This record gives sequence, structure tokens and C-alpha cells, in this order.
Amino acid sequence: MPDLDVGSEAIDTNQVGFLSMLAHHSQLSLPNFIRLFRNQSSSDSRPNKALFELPVPPNSKRAHLFPHWNSIVRSGVQPRWRSTKPSSQTTRPPNHNSIASHTASIRRHIRTGQRDGRFLVLHESVLKLWPEVFISPIGIAEKEDNDTRLINDYSYPRGCSVNDFTDDGNFPSISYNPPGDIARRIHKLRTEHPNAEMLLMLGDIPQRFGTCRSTKTRGGNQRLVRVQGSNDQLRRLQQLRRQRLKAERRVYKLLEDGRSTKRDLNSVLGVMRHVSTCFPPARAFYQRLHVGSISMAPFASKTLSGADIDDLVRFGAVLARNDRFNGIPVAQFANIADPDIHVYMDACDDGLCALDPSRREFIRLQFSPDESRASSNSINIRELQIFVLTALVWGPNWRQEDSKAPVHVRLHIDNISAVAWSTRRLSRHPMAQLYNRLLSLTELQYSLSISSEHIPGNFNTMADAGSRAWTESHPLWQTWTNLSFGWRQISIVKPFDDLIDVWNQSYSTIAWPILPSPSTAQRGGNGAGSPAR
Repeated sequence: MPDLDVGSEAIDTNQVGFLSMLAHHSQLSLPNFIRLFRNQSSSDSRPNKALFELPVPPNSKRAHLFPHWNSIVRSGVQPRWRSTKPSSQTTRPPNHNSIASHTASIRRHIRTGQRDGRFLVLHESVLKLWPEVFISPIGIAEKEDNDTRLINDYSYPRGCSVNDFTDDGNFPSISYNPPGDIARRIHKLRTEHPNAEMLLMLGDIPQRFGTCRSTKTRGGNQRLVRVQGSNDQLRRLQQLRRQRLKAERRVYKLLEDGRSTKRDLNSVLGVMRHVSTCFPPARAFYQRLHVGSISMAPFASKTLSGADIDDLVRFGAVLARNDRFNGIPVAQFANIADPDIHVYMDACDDGLCALDPSRREFIRLQFSPDESRASSNSINIRELQIFVLTALVWGPNWRQEDSKAPVHVRLHIDNISAVAWSTRRLSRHPMAQLYNRLLSLTELQYSLSISSEHIPGNFNTMADAGSRAWTESHPLWQTWTNLSFGWRQISIVKPFDDLIDVWNQSYSTIAWPILPSPSTAQRGGNGAGSPAR
């Protein structure tokens, strides 16, 4: 095979011609031609010469993974096809429109793949030799600094794509959280070695495992950076500010245009997700935008709906809060931060109760008969309601004006669904969406970081009694009055008795919300004779 001109940016047509001629003259099947191209033999069957088998370590918790790895090294990944896959592709899909103005970039990507042995570049005529080949379209994703990424869209066309016909039954389960895992590693090293220099390798490596025919790995844009900052703060301000500014530009461009293509929406959503990695509460402000995007046809455009515009406006308000993006607490980012405040709460058909032991204060709200019977007021919604009510009423008191780091508040409740909703800030329920947005905006205004945790009901005695014991005849009345003796009640008055009113008064007409004054939440007596509202 002709030697490659490694210094050229153009596709090596000499290699293309040679391999295409070889395919025609040899009449090899596609699998056998690939084995020849990869230099596989009976003595060395590895399709990727950059990979090596590993000995199974004794007494290792990961010993079961090594045979899988070694099998992949010897034979490669061997996907299985579904029985519905036809023997040949009847229609060749066109490439995505995103490639229209990026011809030079596409050729450069193909050339790089050809040079590194990842792409087998041949004449179109070779397709007649291998009718079993399925063509997938390509697209372009724009990146920073006028760079691009070539996308092989294996999920298109819908219903007859490579991914549609792939049997994923033997795929290994994957569970990972790269940002959190990296933050935990940084926190651990900084704690154990506070005075040592810490380096972090960053890079964009699309080829992942190096070349197929060479032992040399060609990484992309790898570099070492020094991790600076104390054990409490990880500052990558320049990069984070760039992402925030990029998100702001794209958000306001969409708002100005009033229309969007699916591609533009996905581009904005991608930056929003990146920002939300650094500030998770922001996830509450793009769920409806995401739903609108996935419901669009691949190349369609649409006029932005009221929900789309509202999400864009609110997310723009989040981005405007520079103070929340000036430093990310590593422990909080890694989800290992110790809470500053613990709140215990419960909800039932009769009402809500929340307890702040550090202040020896409680919140109670009794439902009217109509509220108790309302189908929209499910137990999961009630549990989420007490989350939001707690943050609205106590948030101003928890805030620490002289601290740059947000106050970490841990909410304990015995409803797993409410914990999931508040953690992910995602729900299909319209009322839950509103509550999640209120909760996130409260975190922003009062500089809080709110997390939630499930607590077994039998460990939540006081809050459980407080949500149920509204009359002296109730079996838990004595329990509640005894446990709440000496505590202060925060009476819930308008507009806090109806969170929809709070939203309408504070959030629905202005870009950045102003919460109702906390002075409207009045102090009451102790638990023995406290009023319902």
C-alpha cells in the first residue's frame, strides 16, 4: 500500500485508489478486507494494535472485567443485529444540511481519520461489492474557536438506522458522572496533599483508543493544566465565563428571532446543559425547551411557543447572576459537601409540616377539604410543595451575606419521588415543573444549595405528627404538642399559602424575579395551640 503523506491536509487519493482497486481485484468479503486492512493474522488477531491484553490481578474487585477487556482486544467489539434488519439498505439517506458550509472542515476530518487508520476511505464503486453496507449520514457540530466536530449520525433515518437495527441486549451497563467523579478526585487529593502541585490532563480525543494499525496514539489537543485554588474552591473562571457568555448570546439571539430550527435549539440546549453541570438548579429552566426540541422533525423550524420563550427568559436570568459562577465549591460539585442546615418535613392528605431544629421553628399548613380532594394535589406534589414553601420562608434567614459560598440546606422527607424530582429538577407534571422553578429561583436569590434525602417514616416522628394532628382528638395530637413545646411557629400568610400566587406575583411578568418580603411570614405560638395557617 502506498505510504501516506502525513503532512498533507488533503485526502490521500493514492491510498484511496489503491485500496479500491485491491477490493475489486481481490473480491474479498467486507469482513476479510477489513482484517487485511487492519493487518490481522492468526498469530495476532487484534483489530486495534494499540490495545493489549491485561493479566487478571488476584483478589481484585474488578477481576470480572478483565476477561471482557481481553476479549475485545483479541476480537474487537462484535455487535449483534436485530432480526428486523434487512439484508441491504434500500434508500441511501442524504447528509445533514449542517455540512453545507463546512466542506473543507469535513475533508480535514476525513483526512485525519484516514491518516490515523480509523477511516477506510474508498471509491463509491466499492459499494457494489458489499451490498450489506448501511450508509449513515454525517453532520457538523460547531465548537469553540471556529472548530468543528464531524458527527456520524447512526440514529438516522428514524426507524431504519444502524442504531435501530443494533441489538443492545449484550451491551454492558454504564453508569458514570465525569464532572462529579473528577471533583471528588480533586477534593480527595487536595485533602490528602494540601501543599502538593496538582495537575489535570484535559483534551478532546475523538479517536479515543488511538490507531488501528499503529501502536502510536494520536491524541487531540491534550494538555496538562494546574489545578489551583483552596480545598473549598475550584476556579476555572475563564472557561466557565466563556460558556456562560456563549449561552447568553445564543439565548438572546433566539429570543430576538422568535423562531428556531431544531439544530439551533439543540445548540442552545447543549450549552445550557454544560452550564447546569456547574449550577444544577438551572436544569429547571430548560425542560420545556427540551421537550419542544425533541418533538420537532430533524430539519424543521418553528415559531417559539410561550413556554419556549419563558424558559429562555428565565435561563437568561440565571446566566445574569455572575456571583453564582465566580467559583464552584468542589465538595458541593462532587456532592460530598456536609450540610449547613437540616430540615425535616412531611406531607399528607391533611396538611404539611417542616422543622428547622437549628432555629427551633416549624411551618405548618392545613389543607382545605377541596385541596385535600383535588386530583392535581397528589401526595408527590404536596411533598414538593413543602420543599418550596420551606425555602421561600426560611431562605432569607439562612442566607449568609458575608460568605461567597452558598449555604447547603439538606431537606429530609419520606417520599422518594419528591426527592427525585427536587434533585433532578425534572418532571412531566405541570405543577411540579412550577415548583421546581420556584425552588431553583429561591436558591439563586438567597444563595442556597438545596439537596434532598429520603428518611424512613419511623425516623420522622415529629414532622409526621405535625402534618396530621390538627385536632385534639387526633391520635398524634399529644405527640405533636409534646415534641413542639418551646418551638416557634412561622405562620403562613398570603401569598405563601398558595405558591401559584407567589409565582404570578413575583416571576411571571419580569425577567428576574423578586420574592415576596419574608416579613409577611409571621411568628406564631408553640405547637400546642398554633393556628392552621
